[in-house]
Amino acid sequence: MEQPNHETQQTTSPPEASPTPPSSSQGEKASSVLQVWGVPAAIVFVGLLIAGAILWTAEQRGATKVEPTAGSAQPLAQKEGVRPVPPLQKEDHIRGNPNAPLVFIEYSDYECPFCKRFHSTLQAIMETYGKRGEVAWVYRHFPIVSLHPKAVQSAKAAECAAQVAGNDGFWRFTDTYFKNTPSNNRVDLALLPQWAEEAGINRAAFEACLANDADRFQDRIDRQLQEALAAGARGTPFTVILAKKPFNEEARSFFASVNRQVGQQVFTLLSDRQVAMGGALPQGMITALLTVLLPEKES
Repeated sequence: MEQPNHETQQTTSPPEASPTPPSSSQGEKASSVLQVWGVPAAIVFVGLLIAGAILWTAEQRGATKVEPTAGSAQPLAQKEGVRPVPPLQKEDHIRGNPNAPLVFIEYSDYECPFCKRFHSTLQAIMETYGKRGEVAWVYRHFPIVSLHPKAVQSAKAAECAAQVAGNDGFWRFTDTYFKNTPSNNRVDLALLPQWAEEAGINRAAFEACLANDADRFQDRIDRQLQEALAAGARGTPFTVILAKKPFNEEARSFFASVNRQVGQQVFTLLSDRQVAMGGALPQGMITALLTVLLPEKES
């Protein structure tokens, strides 16, 4: 069975780590869930989230059944030996409101099939939460060269799209790329100019960048890859969610409870405002997480 993420095979030795997900002021939201929905409804809601995590874990492990158990967990502690990822940078490609309460920073590989799947998931999330200004999405590079050597040239092509057509051009090219690529290093790199044109980017300028300027993006790609490894990434996609407010005890207890119920490190706390998740988690699970993590709107 396919795994929902591609594991790295780096020659360097990354820090001992684990994949994981989100972040934000969930304590306020958790208490509001209890107050507005009532305890039984809140239990059902958390149960649905854990069920989503179980399904994800079952797919990842090839398991047939995982039974959740009742009970609370100690608050999730910050993991030693990992580093938070850099906050938003001038060079970042951002989709949505950069001042959103939650920012997804995705470290991705253009030829990873699970990244292709997760790209569609985050597109759907942005259709709802992005349009409301609640979530932003940042793309950073994490090509796994041992599995997908063509992904490096694809990453440079995306940077050329940005050079020629700006931030919007980057995202139009990236959307088009993931729509078209067969993944697993089977992309025909000769089609990149055609895909750029399909994305509304000047083909001649794009081809000139690929021929003359693309290699200057290598340092950025290498730096972002090292960021992911330092944060504990073991495969792609690897996503870190940045929250504007620190996680309180209820939020960290929630993360720990899901980890315990699933029997796997779904969440890794990188700092008091960063939580990482590894793999292509399904849309339903991320939607449930956002319902908990986002601050409740005032009526």
